[in-house]
Amino acid sequence: MENKVKDYVYIFTNESFRDDLVKIGTNTLPVDDLIEELDTEDMPTPYKPFAIIQTDDFELFEEHIHQLLDKIPEKHWNKELGFYKLHPAVAIGLLSNTLAEFRMKDSVVILYDNGEPRQLFPPIDAPQARIKDAPSKE
Repeated sequence: MENKVKDYVYIFTNESFRDDLVKIGTNTLPVDDLIEELDTEDMPTPYKPFAIIQTDDFELFEEHIHQLLDKIPEKHWNKELGFYKLHPAVAIGLLSNTLAEFRMKDSVVILYDNGEPRQLFPPIDAPQARIKDAPSKE
């Protein structure tokens, strides 16, 4: 059986960037492979993963992320290449809010700390707290 990596949204930082600049995109490659592939872009330092988000409703999530980012054109640095003037914590907040707002089922949010992944959502010790079970807005 082939172990296919799911589509995911990533937030990358780079030491050569200013503090409020991130690269946001989508991919299916394992994070380390994607970073290695992007390292050919003549960047002074390699990208570092800040977060990745996976969801079974990926197409819907991606559509809403693009709509959200299009609403804040002053944050576009180079939209075609996925660069946005957002602090990484703000970027993950926007994406996480989108997951909650649209009740994306089976979502997983992974944050990286010094290159080490840590599952932020759902909390590993509380699987019942998944976004799909969030209370309705009614």
